[in-house]
Amino acid sequence: MVSASDASHGEHADGKSHSGGVTGFESDTSCYFVCISGKQLVVAKSVGEAELIAKNKVGDNVVWSCELLDELGYPQECVPMYVVSTCAMKMLKQGTGSFRRAKHIKVRFFWMKELINEGKINLIHVPTEELVADILTKPMFGGKFQYLLFKLIGWNHIMVNGDDN
Repeated sequence: MVSASDASHGEHADGKSHSGGVTGFESDTSCYFVCISGKQLVVAKSVGEAELIAKNKVGDNVVWSCELLDELGYPQECVPMYVVSTCAMKMLKQGTGSFRRAKHIKVRFFWMKELINEGKINLIHVPTEELVADILTKPMFGGKFQYLLFKLIGWNHIMVNGDDN
């Protein structure tokens, strides 16, 4: 199982950011069974905070999905979470960051840090061109939109057409 999260800082007219994320299985034909996309409930003062809020939301889905699959007899080990923001990733992995001004950010930070320390989630940096959650947070068009859409829905033209064209 894999997951991916992304945030678009200050995207909305009221200054709130937008979260997006997916959880599922990734292979030649991906199967993402949980997709989220929505306006964040609080105003994030930085890109790092917006990313942390998005990771927290996707983290909830990862925990729920792991519990469901475990009950069905398919226990999951450490789930990779693909992210673009190295700033938020460093904060979580190294335990740095100052959250004196916002208790809700502090709670989210320590909850995600706990999931990482317990080995339930492993943050992995990927280029923004490969992050499927990107399609759920930003307006896109053209080739990038088509590529990420096909990746999201698990459509592989090579497998469908039987050739490389």
